Amino acid sequence: MEIEELIKNYQPDENLVNLVKKTKIVLLCGISGAGKSSIQSRLLEKDSKFTRIITSTTRSPRDNDGVMERDEVDYYFFSQQQATEKLAKGEYFEVAQVHGKVYGVTADEIKRIHDADKTALASIDYQGVEYFHKYHSGVQAIFIVPPSYQAWYDRIRNRYHDQQEFESVLSVRKASALIELDWALSTDYCRFLINDDLDVAVEQAHAMINGQLIDDQLARQAAEQILSSIK
Repeated sequence: MEIEELIKNYQPDENLVNLVKKTKIVLLCGISGAGKSSIQSRLLEKDSKFTRIITSTTRSPRDNDGVMERDEVDYYFFSQQQATEKLAKGEYFEVAQVHGKVYGVTADEIKRIHDADKTALASIDYQGVEYFHKYHSGVQAIFIVPPSYQAWYDRIRNRYHDQQEFESVLSVRKASALIELDWALSTDYCRFLINDDLDVAVEQAHAMINGQLIDDQLARQAAEQILSSIK
């Protein structure tokens, strides 16, 4: 069977789903420029109970500013044949094809985290959150937002030196943010978190994960304001 068909029809088996349900998983999501990766990195530094979910991919390792990506650290790098075999054997929890390359979370990765009694952290998009929640309603989902539309706009603008390039990207970012914010505000399982001061955001995220009751009403209002401004 072609790999596209394997991915299209793929569903994790019951034993793997049960293992996922026994694993503490925290999903960080949010619009581009919200600071998901920064908060994840700081949480990993702050508390040894956290571990990042390492994704597998069939693309080649990349050079990031002179530093090559490392197997089993940045990603698990598989060949197309290895990915096909793992799919056929049901060794993925989640899998997708992006630009011809296979990305996913393997059963071995879930088992690694569960057996180490760690809390899994992942910075993912809203579709990934939906997928995890479909199989494990107990996952924690934290939707991160900038404090305002203007703050978000400025963060995106500061990524680009060329005004023309920025303007071409902004429309794409707005379209994505519109979908993501609308989704987050319509779910009943996302907690909202404002990332204005990174130190404060990290402390609040840590408190949320540990079960403290953090009022997220202001963060929800910020999300609504950004959504309204984009529309």
